Order: sequence, then structure tokens, then C-alpha cells
Amino acid sequence: MDEPHRLEWWLPLVRAARRALADEVPWLILVDEWQLRWRVGRRPRPDVWVYAHHETRGELFLDATGQPYRFFPVRTGRSLGQFRPIDIRAAIWRAGLPHACPPVFFEPQHPLPLYELPDFDEPPEVHEGPAGSRRGLRLVR
Repeated sequence: MDEPHRLEWWLPLVRAARRALADEVPWLILVDEWQLRWRVGRRPRPDVWVYAHHETRGELFLDATGQPYRFFPVRTGRSLGQFRPIDIRAAIWRAGLPHACPPVFFEPQHPLPLYELPDFDEPPEVHEGPAGSRRGLRLVR
């Protein structure tokens, strides 16, 4: 991918990191430790994004929701293989994170809020300032 990276390309990895945190997986997915390899189009099924860890070279296969997959090669047929959904913990093990990253164990005093990420297919909501506002401030959500 020779063009500049777009935020949407990294959302599957961010969503997988949130999923791992919510499932209390002790190996954190830190976005800056990963390289985007490519995206596999699977019409009509969701595309799968392939990320490689800088140190282990292990890969995560994720759809846009952060759902991890495992690739199963096939010897015959029209395709090289197929992707099947797996658990986030299994995906992290397959990517080799336990061999490169120390586990993180913590007990939060309050549940961690898992906020919804913005939908980048929709334009942001724009709210104009008060009618008499001289500065023309706009609130963008």
C-alpha cells in the first residue's frame, strides 16, 4: 500500500484491542507494534485485514468489527483457503504476542468504559453556535 495510511485501516486492530481488553486477555494489542500488510476482499462476506507484529512477525486476521479469523489453506478449489472466526485469545496466541510481550495483570477499581468508535462512513454531526455568536464556533461530534 503506497498511499498514506487512513484511520479506517487501523480501526479493525483498535476494535480487536478493545475486544481483548474486555475479555481480560493479559497481552495488550498496541497499535504501534503492528504493520498493516493488506486487505483480503471476500465479497459478499466481510473483508479481512491482515496485520503483522513487528517483533514476532505473527499475523492477526481481522474483519472491520475486530472479529479475529484463522486462515485455513486448501489444496484444491478456486481460492487459496478460507477464513474462519476464532476467539481473540486464540488469535493473540497464534500471533505470538505471549512470546514477545509481558502479560499485564490489573484489577481496575471501576469497569473500563468501552466507548463506541465513530462510524467513518457517515459525516460528523455539525452543530452551529448560539444565534448571536460572533466567533462562528461550531461543535463537531
